[in-house]
Amino acid sequence: MSISISNMKRLFLLLATLLIAGCAQQAGKKFYMLTASGPTPSGGGVSIGVGPITLAEYIDRSNLVVQQGPNQLAVAEDHRWGWRSFRLYRPGHGHKSGA
Repeated sequence: MSISISNMKRLFLLLATLLIAGCAQQAGKKFYMLTASGPTPSGGGVSIGVGPITLAEYIDRSNLVVQQGPNQLAVAEDHRWGWRSFRLYRPGHGHKSGA
C-alpha cells in the first residue's frame, strides 16, 4: 500500500490545520469595576450608611448577569466583576461606625 505525494501533502495540511486550531488561544476573561461618575462631595454634611446588603442568589456571583429580554437573564462566563463590592461591608468585620 503506497501513499502518493499528493495525499501526503493533504494529510500534512490537514494535521497542521488541526494543530493550529487546537492551539488557538481563547479570549481571556474580562474584569469590570464600577467607578463613581464624579468626585465624592466633601464637607461637614450628614453621612448615611446602608448595610448589610444582600442580593438574590441568582445574581450573587462573580460573573456578570445580563438581562436578555423582559423575563430572561444570562450569565456572561468570560465577563466578571473585578471585586465583589457588595461583600465589603459586613457588620463586625472591620467596619467602623461614625456614630
